[in-house]
Parts: sequence; structure tokens; C-alpha cells
Amino acid sequence: MILENKTRMLVLALRSDLWAAYNPANGTLHKVWSGGITFRGKVWDFGQRNSVVTGTIYHQLEDAFIFNFTNENTIPAGWTSTGVGTGTQWSFANASASLTSPAYDLTKHSNVIFGYMSPGSGSVLRVRVSTDNGASWNAQWWDSIASPPEDGNQKLVAVSGNQVRFRITPTAATSTGLQDIYLTGDYHAWTATQGATEVPLTIDWRGYQLINRTDGVVIKYDAVLSGGARVSIHEQPEVLAGTAMSRRFTVTGLPAGTTLS
Repeated sequence: MILENKTRMLVLALRSDLWAAYNPANGTLHKVWSGGITFRGKVWDFGQRNSVVTGTIYHQLEDAFIFNFTNENTIPAGWTSTGVGTGTQWSFANASASLTSPAYDLTKHSNVIFGYMSPGSGSVLRVRVSTDNGASWNAQWWDSIASPPEDGNQKLVAVSGNQVRFRITPTAATSTGLQDIYLTGDYHAWTATQGATEVPLTIDWRGYQLINRTDGVVIKYDAVLSGGARVSIHEQPEVLAGTAMSRRFTVTGLPAGTTLS
């Protein structure tokens, strides 16, 4: 399902009052919370508001969120602006106004999404991307949607690098406003080392298996090393007393001299 703008999330009701969300794209425990879910929209449709968690969050993979700015009363830390007003939204005074990010390292993320709200009327906003720390701004660009869905504008960032910057400008003198800028992606949490050298790996999701239908679940994925070796990882989450949970891992096929973490 789409959960809070993250696609293909596996959501588990570990107990009637305790939930967990796994990200199959990178084999990580994304979030644990008590409460429930507000189900909205279709499981495949970004054009509608998607489902959100409710209640108390106990764990969230913070590395999945590269930035998330929701206070429009100030310019985000590290960002620079020209002709941008603050308040209930960031507003652009004229066609030459701009809001520019510092450099971000995206090399540990995939499926990176740049999202934002564009309230009000006027011309759409344009986002340009630089992969060389702002020396050029032609790596990727797009315009806002004139009538965006309720969850706002969301765009897959098609480039990567360790010096990626974003610049937002109006396309005409009078433009929409800007709110709630965020950048999120699938963080490469798993690493493999051989000796003192880190080796590349990818995660291949292998599904899940219910234990006697209601006794538990086993999460399955493979870590595929650069040479093609597959390391099988089975994870079994278990709820403990109160709001605690344990995670038991079974790893098979790990080559000699290789460490997985």
C-alpha cells in the first residue's frame, strides 16, 4: 500500500494496538506505532490522499527523510533565497525570485521523491536540479501541476550524486505559494564488508510468510552482493510486553570473510 507517500509498504498489525511498516525496497523496518491507520485513496494512486498513521510513533527510520520543512515563517537552515517572503507560506515577489537548497548527498538513497504544496493561484513553480553543487542547473527540471492532488506535488528525482541541489523559481511574475518541502527516499541501510572494504549490495524482496496464519510472520529478503552471491535474510518480529518488540534475524549464505550489518 502507499503509506504517507511511501510506495509498496508492508503494514503489519502485530497486535491490535501495535503496528509496524516495512519497506520492501530496502529491507528496513520503516515505522512502529500504536493507534491505527487512516485509510485513504487507492493503494496504487498518488492522485488521491494516501493513508497515514495515527497514534504514537515509537520508531521511524529517520534516514529515509533527507529533509522535511514545514515552518514557512523562516527560510530553511542552509538554504538561500532571493525575493522570497515568509509567513503562512513561502511567497515569490517576482519572476526572478528563487529558493535554493544546499548540496545533499543522495548516493545512499534510491527512489528519491521531491514533494511540496503549491497553494494559491498564479503561475506554476519550476524546480531545477543540479548535480555539481550549483555550477549548472540542467540535470533535471519540472513544473508544478496546475491543479495538484490533495497530497501536493511529488516528483521522482531522476539523478543522484553527492552534491545535489534544488532551486525553486516562479514561471511568471505572479505565482502560487510554496509549503511543506520534503525530500524522501529508500535509504540503503544494509551494508556488507569484506575485510575492511565495503562492497556494494542490493536488496531483493522475497515476500513474507505467516506462521499458522495468526501466530506471527517472517519477513524475507535477499542481500545480493556485487559478485552475484545471494545472502538470505529472514526477519521475525515479535511483540513483547507493553510497547516493546524484538527482531530475530536468520542469515544464510553469507560468504566467508564477509560481514553484513
